[in-house]
Amino acid sequence: MSGAGAVDDASRGQLSTTARAGLFALVAVLCALPQVLTWLGIKVAANRVDEVLADLTDLDALRAQAASLRLHELMLEVSVYTALEWTVVCLSLATAALAGARARFQPDAVAAMITAVALWASFITGWHLLAFYGLSNRVVSPPEFLFYNWAISQTFTAAIFVVASFWAIFVERKGIRTSPPLRRTLLFAMGVMLAAMAYLSVSLTAAATTLPLDLSPGRLLSRPMDLPALLLFALLLLVIFPWVDRVYRSVFSFALWLSALPFVASQLYAALASEALYDPGFLASQLTRTGGFAIIFLGLVLHYNQLCAEEIVLRCQVSDREMRTRMLIRNATEAIIVFDADTHIKQWNPRAEELFGITRDDALGRPLLECVTIDADPIDLPGFLRRLIEDPQGDASSRIYQARARGPQRTEWIPIEYTIVGAPTRPEPVFSALIRDVSEINAMQQRIAQVDRLAAVGTLAAGVAHEINNPLAYISSNIVFALEALNELPELLAMSQAERANGTGDRIAELLKELQHSLEAAQSGSERVAHIVRDMLSISHRSERTEAEAIDPLEAIEAALRLTRAQLNHRITLSTDFKPTPSVAADPARLTQIVVNLLVNAVHAVEDLSEERRAITLRLFSRKHQVILEVEDRGHGVPEELHERIFDPFFTTKAVGQGTGLGLSLSRSIAHELKGQLRLCPSERGARFQLSLPAHTGDERRDAPPATRR
Repeated sequence: MSGAGAVDDASRGQLSTTARAGLFALVAVLCALPQVLTWLGIKVAANRVDEVLADLTDLDALRAQAASLRLHELMLEVSVYTALEWTVVCLSLATAALAGARARFQPDAVAAMITAVALWASFITGWHLLAFYGLSNRVVSPPEFLFYNWAISQTFTAAIFVVASFWAIFVERKGIRTSPPLRRTLLFAMGVMLAAMAYLSVSLTAAATTLPLDLSPGRLLSRPMDLPALLLFALLLLVIFPWVDRVYRSVFSFALWLSALPFVASQLYAALASEALYDPGFLASQLTRTGGFAIIFLGLVLHYNQLCAEEIVLRCQVSDREMRTRMLIRNATEAIIVFDADTHIKQWNPRAEELFGITRDDALGRPLLECVTIDADPIDLPGFLRRLIEDPQGDASSRIYQARARGPQRTEWIPIEYTIVGAPTRPEPVFSALIRDVSEINAMQQRIAQVDRLAAVGTLAAGVAHEINNPLAYISSNIVFALEALNELPELLAMSQAERANGTGDRIAELLKELQHSLEAAQSGSERVAHIVRDMLSISHRSERTEAEAIDPLEAIEAALRLTRAQLNHRITLSTDFKPTPSVAADPARLTQIVVNLLVNAVHAVEDLSEERRAITLRLFSRKHQVILEVEDRGHGVPEELHERIFDPFFTTKAVGQGTGLGLSLSRSIAHELKGQLRLCPSERGARFQLSLPAHTGDERRDAPPATRR
């Protein structure tokens, strides 16, 4: 037996194999004891009962000492027989009461089986005794009545055991469970049916003048009518009850198996050793039968004792766990609200009081949505609660949602994360809402995002400086030329009309035209510088907009390309494939930040490779209701074991000083906030990152520029 199995058996009060073998040996010795005493010549029963009964009619014979002794023996054995039978009745009724109580409240097929057998044994034995003493029916032939009722009682007892055992095994294997009302109804119906069967059997045999009784004194099988019960009990002992015990593995099932041994011994005494009423074999069969019912009863008592001990331990454990649970709920940083199937609040912890401004006493018993207002758009919260209550373990349970909430007497909204879980407890399920204030977390994420933006600005700074320097150079040269032209103009304007007629007028017009061209060129250069600065500001400063707007995703891509122009130098081949797509609901600066991060990562992946592998492909297309942007490089790719880790904060595969480890993590967070996804997709060579965003509803498709390659 494995260690885990030993612990489980010990926890259920299982006996060891040695203890089981010892109990079987002890019961076997006790069952054989009456026969051993007979072999030793110790008289345990009256002989020749029929002759004694005949002598009772003769008063003279009765006065004789020998007849008086035989009468005394008869009365003693009848008393012993009666005591044993009433003991069976009492044990059977007590057993039926204990087993029935368990079967009534627990889906235990073994308990129901023992209840049926015990009810049958108590009914048939009780009616039999009442009829034998003339209290319920008049018995025509007492000896035949006793023998025949014994055979009927034992045969039916064994048959009920066999049928009920197969049913118990079937129920346990199939996991069939019935409701408590149905179990109580079935137990009541079974009791009525068995009582009627017992009464009918006793009534018919008591009134019969002749019964098909076959006694064969002197033969090996002295009472053939007890053979069917003997075979059935042997089958129970050797096959069926061991099977039941393997299935249920309890003190209950083992006691049932152990009781089969005295039942078999009882039938052996009746069928092989009993030739007359109250002889040693007759009384030995009665005694061992009583022992069988006593073992079942003791097994039940031990089982209930075990349950009581376990209950005490469980009560202590439950009390300890309740104390720990109260402590955890009371000191939890999350608001914990427990409610029932009617959404009435049953538990309201101190954090919920702080978060929603309602005391525990005011919240208990009130509907959940009266105490908590959750802006869960686009989720239908009342509908969500209805689905959860109908199926506590369904898909709706255990998911984490982001929303904002407030108390009924508060005006400010609090950003929260919440989850609502259900437990299918009995008699009715309970539900728990766990609500976390994420104000500080959101602020921290915004600060981290700002750090990533600044890191991106630092990465792009050299390239942006180069991009600004070129237009600044020709702005400066054009301004110098304009100043020179302006310095020359006063002299030309001061000339006379005659001097101007000699060509000076043409020179003035030429200077004015060149001055205009120079200023226009300077203006164009300044606009280019302003555009670059705006792109830098958009990625380096947090957007103040609280709601996303419908934007053209190509604008964010073009802004990212302008910012990374220096990184995407002539040594790297950039291919673009832009298809017509709908607009998306997003913050332009945050979408630009995602594209910049993906492009910079792609550049770092290919910049040190051979020329044919220094290639990046940028795709934009739509699929169903999603707008998809892909950035694919031909670098070394990402090992499969790192596919998820690369999105962890501060995890990077780049060289020291090349990355902060925040870019992909924040990009995925931004994508989730935009209700999209950022994932690493399989690629034949290199890495392919895919950003998918929901298309803005009601927007027309726009035209995209043709695919380019540079």
